[in-house]
Amino acid sequence: MAQGIRSLLRWRPVWALLLIAGMAVGFRLYTTTTAEARIAPPLKEAMTHASVFPRVLIRLDFTPEDFHIKYLQRYGMIGGVHKNMIFLLNVKKEDVAELSKIYWIRSIELPQS
Repeated sequence: MAQGIRSLLRWRPVWALLLIAGMAVGFRLYTTTTAEARIAPPLKEAMTHASVFPRVLIRLDFTPEDFHIKYLQRYGMIGGVHKNMIFLLNVKKEDVAELSKIYWIRSIELPQS
């Protein structure tokens, strides 16, 4: 058994496959463990009471391009874009949790009125 595993690990494609699988698992762990930090504390508190948010502010570290705006439309209607901020309308609580797993989002907040 051990001899068979050793001979299998001598193949470069096996090492490449293990490396790619490790990177995928590592990326998933990173996005999952950092997701909660992206949600602002007032929004976390509001998530315990509300199931839909009329307006959510998404902050990025860069100016969003067309791809980012279209991607975020899965989670709510675009209410506007200003510099590095995107306003999403009618966002469900579950979608806020999913948004927080997107690595290029810096923070998710409730906008100030």
